[in-house]
Amino acid sequence: MRLEVEPAGYTRAADPLRDAGQWVEQTLDNLRAALASSAAMAGTDSGGQGFATSYDVAAGSAAGAGAGLATSFHRLSALVATAAHNHGAAEAASRRGGGTAPPPPSGAGARVTAFSPPSAMGGSGESPDWWHYVLDHAEGLVWPNADTGELRSAGQAWQDAARSLMTVTGQCDEAVALLGAQRTPEAPHAQAAVRRLGDLVGQLSRQYSSLGQACARYADHVDSAREQSTHIMEGVLAGLAITAVVGIGLTLVTFGGSDAAAAAAASAEVAAGAEEVAGVLTVCAEAAGEGAAVAGDVATTAVDIKSGLAPFEAAEPELAEVTAVEGTEGGADGATTGPRQVFRADTRDPETIFRDGFQPKGSNTDLTEHVTMNPANSNFVSTTHSMESAENFAGQIRSDYIYQAQAEGIDVNATLGESSPFPWENEIAVPGGIPGEAVEGVWGPEGWIPNPAYLP
Repeated sequence: MRLEVEPAGYTRAADPLRDAGQWVEQTLDNLRAALASSAAMAGTDSGGQGFATSYDVAAGSAAGAGAGLATSFHRLSALVATAAHNHGAAEAASRRGGGTAPPPPSGAGARVTAFSPPSAMGGSGESPDWWHYVLDHAEGLVWPNADTGELRSAGQAWQDAARSLMTVTGQCDEAVALLGAQRTPEAPHAQAAVRRLGDLVGQLSRQYSSLGQACARYADHVDSAREQSTHIMEGVLAGLAITAVVGIGLTLVTFGGSDAAAAAAASAEVAAGAEEVAGVLTVCAEAAGEGAAVAGDVATTAVDIKSGLAPFEAAEPELAEVTAVEGTEGGADGATTGPRQVFRADTRDPETIFRDGFQPKGSNTDLTEHVTMNPANSNFVSTTHSMESAENFAGQIRSDYIYQAQAEGIDVNATLGESSPFPWENEIAVPGGIPGEAVEGVWGPEGWIPNPAYLP
């Protein structure tokens, strides 16, 4: 079982995660500034109030999830940086004569506080001059007085933030690649955590985009309703002017009898126009309801995303306590075991291993260098007495094979005691390698395959 760790590689992996957290923070700062003038933008009509109610919840939840995302990147960066320190400290402690451990990372990762977007509840602007004609025939209607300019600006702000968030997926990919170069038990878990965080970035970006689109579409519906209503009533009022002229002419003939008829006709025209305007505004209110539904979905999803971020936000990096190794640096002396069953995960095929066994890379018999630094000239072959440890390592190197052998080796944990840097490996370091005839067989995708050349 061999660990290949470059503490500086862990440090480099922490850097893009830190940068991602800072980028998300800047994105939120830009969003807050862009939304500063968006108060009371939805209107005081029933549709506007419904839209504002849902938008306010969605905006607050989305901003909160954004703050959680920034915090999560900072925390994950601190965890990776702490892993770099712990591995570096273990390496320094294992060197002959001791060594200097790298300084621990500062802080546990900044916690970012969410901002509160302005409420969209309220409206601005006056109703048109002809609006009282409509109210005379359609009581209860409220002119849609949303600030469509601010709605569109708010929509653009959310869309810009959505695009900005997606930028950090590149940092996630970089961190995953750097972590992939480390062969340690925690590296695959760290990669999975970064990938999960990247998935949440994409989810939150889509919610920001949806909320921005809802604002823009609602603004379009309000402007369309105003334009249609104005066109209808201006047509009605133009018709009233013609009716008035005709009525005056008829008065000369009917001695005033036509005045009542003209007034009745005018009232009917206004009533018909008001009814048509009411229909247009009903459609606008329905569109506001659709926007409110979208905002409601955004709010629900943002809460789910925030829940998904909770484990990252709660993570606390821990510095390992490392004790320098004493008296075991000078060679292969240690707690040597007699022949025993050992396991080793390996990507090579059974035919090769059954024939050649496991050969060492060189003649270096310094045990502590082998355990902590994996030198290219090590005389040891790493195995483990634990099948579980072998299975874990097989997953890390994506191997389908776990070989079982009889070998005489050094029990690393028994030799180094509390100074064993990776006790969960349960390593048996076998000097000089393991010949093919000492390999009992292999556990593979199809189960147990015995080695026909095995010599008990």
